Amino acid sequence: TIGAATSNLFFCRRGPSYADFELFDKVYARDDIKLYYFNPSDKGRGGEIPEGIINYFPVEVYKTKQFYETNLSWDFNNTWDIKEGEFPTLKRNQISNSLPSKGERPLKYKLISNKEGIDIQFSCVFSMSIYDLTGKKVFDLMSTTNHVFIPLKRGIYLIKLTENGNQYSDKVIVF
Repeated sequence: TIGAATSNLFFCRRGPSYADFELFDKVYARDDIKLYYFNPSDKGRGGEIPEGIINYFPVEVYKTKQFYETNLSWDFNNTWDIKEGEFPTLKRNQISNSLPSKGERPLKYKLISNKEGIDIQFSCVFSMSIYDLTGKKVFDLMSTTNHVFIPLKRGIYLIKLTENGNQYSDKVIVF
């Protein structure tokens, strides 16, 4: 159950009315989630969601590969793993983040986010993909060294980096 003065199941930024919202292309929610408002006469932002915008499915649907491939175009060959009956996970190997472990390996990249995007500094050759919260790829770079700046809108992103067969992943907030 989700209850609040402005409870809603969709993602948006800015805008006092529905017409001004920036929405994801597709919105999905579990059909067992119930919404209620503290003040039913004033539902706040999101209270004017037209019928048909949110696609409701049972939780079991979100534990199938077919849902993500059909509705969100997720890449299960290179980016995502899923066992039928479980939620998907990012593919990764033993090394999974940019933090060095007690001097055992050098820092290979550094991420910095700001209100304009993500700044990444590299110490070797990397390929990189960036995904939004829906799993949709929003940026792809085959090979880079030294430094790159990626302009992004406010939001939360998953970064997947590959260097010499090693994969790294980080979650970044652009504020």
